[in-house]
Amino acid sequence: MSKRRKKNKKKIKNKVVLETSVKESIIIQKYKKFILYLPILILLITGSLYLFLSRTSRVNRINDLNILLITIDTLRADRLGYSGFDIETPNIDSLAYKGVRFMNAVCQVPLTLPSHASIFTGTNPPFHGIKVNGSYYLKDEFITLPEVLKKRNYRTAAFIGSFSVDSRFGLNQGFDIYDDKFETKELRKELSSERKAKEVFFCFKEWFLRNYNNKFFIWVHFFDPHTPYSPPTPFNRKYKGRLYEGEIAYTDLYVGKIIKLLKEKVKEPLLF
Repeated sequence: MSKRRKKNKKKIKNKVVLETSVKESIIIQKYKKFILYLPILILLITGSLYLFLSRTSRVNRINDLNILLITIDTLRADRLGYSGFDIETPNIDSLAYKGVRFMNAVCQVPLTLPSHASIFTGTNPPFHGIKVNGSYYLKDEFITLPEVLKKRNYRTAAFIGSFSVDSRFGLNQGFDIYDDKFETKELRKELSSERKAKEVFFCFKEWFLRNYNNKFFIWVHFFDPHTPYSPPTPFNRKYKGRLYEGEIAYTDLYVGKIIKLLKEKVKEPLLF
């Protein structure tokens, strides 16, 4: 082969390689642009889908619902019947089955006072400033849920089972009635002061029977599953050696009594 033919062949080969490289470069640039705009495309599609669904299936909101908030201290979600645990909690189970369960919910802090402060203010401990039990006070500058509802003509009442959320710590803001009476005299209250679910329920019941015809927001706080564990008879026998579970089953009994009372007296449908 002559030198000229070899040279021409080499030029053709180089040209093919160059054209291939240019084509690959153009394709890569196109893919880069696609990858760059892909998140925006997904966002646009998601937004369009959300707008479509929100227009076609709006949530029917009911104004002026009565509200009952029940909090149970130190209750483990995996120690209830609906979680598959060996325990009888039919009333709490019925709320779980008929209502909405938040299976990945996490409390802001595993302590009674700061956790409830978060519930009522919708903020975290670094913001509302309450970090532990017994040493902090929720400042008046914070707007609480009962304060908001009170402005909307709700009767507001709280019935609590532990000194941890005593009115002196500021959670009484916005409540017409804040029942934090214990057998211990006021000046001798201490962090260990508490009352059983039965006492909390009967205080709630007394107020409820006088006020259920009004629009209400009620907070019922049960403390029984907290140490020390001492469930009353027959729960102490039925759950012998499992007193924590006995306290939970005992508390469930009074959750059921609250539900029964609501069904008897409140005309509006219960949303659970």
